[in-house]
Amino acid sequence: MHYDDLLVILGEFGAYQKRQYLLICLVTISTTLQTLSIVFYGAVPEHHCKVPDAYVDYLNVNYGNVTQDELLNLTIPWIQDDDGTLHRSSCNIYDYEKWTENLEVGSGAHFVNNATKDESNITPGLVKGNMSEVACPEGRVYSQEVFTATIVSDFDLTCENKVFLSTCKSIFFVGKLAGAILSGIISDRFGRRPTFLFSVCLQTLSGTLVMLSPNIFVYTVIYGIQGIFEGSVFLTSYTIGMEFVGKSKRKLAGFGNMATFSMGYCVLSLYAYFVRDWRNLALTVSLPGLLYCLYYFLFPESVRWLLAHGRNQEAEVIINKVAKVNKVELEQGILEKLFEEKSEMQTTLHTPIDMFRTWDRAKITLNISFNWVVNSIVYYGIALNTQGLGGNIYLNFALLGLAELPGFAFALLLLDRIGRRKMSLLLLTIAGCGCIVSGVLPADLEWLSITFALIGKVGIGASFAVIYLITAETFPTVMR
Repeated sequence: MHYDDLLVILGEFGAYQKRQYLLICLVTISTTLQTLSIVFYGAVPEHHCKVPDAYVDYLNVNYGNVTQDELLNLTIPWIQDDDGTLHRSSCNIYDYEKWTENLEVGSGAHFVNNATKDESNITPGLVKGNMSEVACPEGRVYSQEVFTATIVSDFDLTCENKVFLSTCKSIFFVGKLAGAILSGIISDRFGRRPTFLFSVCLQTLSGTLVMLSPNIFVYTVIYGIQGIFEGSVFLTSYTIGMEFVGKSKRKLAGFGNMATFSMGYCVLSLYAYFVRDWRNLALTVSLPGLLYCLYYFLFPESVRWLLAHGRNQEAEVIINKVAKVNKVELEQGILEKLFEEKSEMQTTLHTPIDMFRTWDRAKITLNISFNWVVNSIVYYGIALNTQGLGGNIYLNFALLGLAELPGFAFALLLLDRIGRRKMSLLLLTIAGCGCIVSGVLPADLEWLSITFALIGKVGIGASFAVIYLITAETFPTVMR
């Protein structure tokens, strides 16, 4: 007897599995908060150069007191976009010497570039001519209209320093990749449960410690470590969830788990809307993870893993518990038949090299790996660019999560009819078309650009769920 046959008797998705599945879904929501919180931590507020006192003093002497808007209009260069829109430079200020020379052109202090100064308002773009610009000599001023504080405003990660922000994000995903690889090896060797419990505790710890970062370098190190454990937590919990349900319920369980990840967008958007300081937000999204320490008493080891490693006694205890909760009477001797079964249940230690031992398996592994890379780049590319879509960042972020749900429903309806490969191709095509159209639309069609970005998210979200399912179904327990 195979374990899948036993699950048909126990109940492929009975009361016990539903209880465990709920615990996994709670972890999945928490994983969303940890993974995508950088959208709000790293949001870029509106900013401009801090105007040094020398500029202010000069204007006060020659013009009398000027308002804040007048001060900025006269000292910060104005940039004209392709569509004709004027906005203040975020990174430069007029060079003081050239600026004073320019302001002195004309007769009297009320003439700038031969244009009369309106006493009530100095209009944008008034200061023109032979003016040189310099980088902000005294740093930048960040608006607090939308965000009280982000890592960008706290660590000044714009203009010449913006590379540190993109590097920080890259290191997190490098850590996430490392965590996914290492957790697979470790969980196959030592078990799903200890790997999960260890990772979820350290994910919570690193997510909390990140709020104490005094600079971007410390933040990046801690954030990279957090990425390692985040990758481990999600993949390990997903694997446990899939291994606890019967074959006919894997599709529903897999998509359901991904749907809770999508719902995490709404939770994070709500948190970020009310908690607009990134340090407080880090505490808000991380501290609830302490509750997962209770999983030590609630979360069992994967029976498939126990059987694959010959730990039949432990497997028997869990199977009997499942039968009791699901109110199923097992026939005498049925477990002995299960333990005698020799299929994929082997005690041989496997490594990632086994996925490349034959040419056919290597082709499958490389194909699936390539799909993972494509899905990851597009999925996180859309999510991390939420602010770049324009409009309300909180609303857009929530919509990006909700947009995945119809994609899941669409895939669930057609997956068994057209097959995994064709469905993956169709969803990736939808995602690609949505992203391409969104990227080429002009800036004045912001709403239409957001709409096509959401269409892209529908496709890539469901595609990600399909590739997760394909991976779980393709590789045996000892190689997952």
